[in-house]
Amino acid sequence: MMTYMANFIKSGNPNQAHSVSRVTFSEAALPPWHAFQPHPEGDSYMEVEPGLSNHRGLRRAQCSFWADYVPALTASTGKLSSAVLEGVSAGLGAGAPTPETKLFVDFLTTVTQSKPKSEKDAYN
Repeated sequence: MMTYMANFIKSGNPNQAHSVSRVTFSEAALPPWHAFQPHPEGDSYMEVEPGLSNHRGLRRAQCSFWADYVPALTASTGKLSSAVLEGVSAGLGAGAPTPETKLFVDFLTTVTQSKPKSEKDAYN
């Protein structure tokens, strides 16, 4: 691995040793580092092992939380929060607010208007 890195730093190519290098690639007996070919779906990776093989789907289940669930959650809560905000702004002068709008307003004021904690409070 160090030879690959050193070659890349010297020449820009992990397979090609710099001309002043004392060890040639054939002497090191390293497999060639193939050019990385990304998959159209974007989930390909290179396994850094003796064979230097390309694979797909590294930790796909774990990554699906960030790739699928979080964007869906953000989109759905964004719609909800904008609807509640419209309801809050429309109902400011009219009648008593609903429990949902009170909860949302309390959440917004807590999140957006809280003062930064002192260093002592933050680490205790």
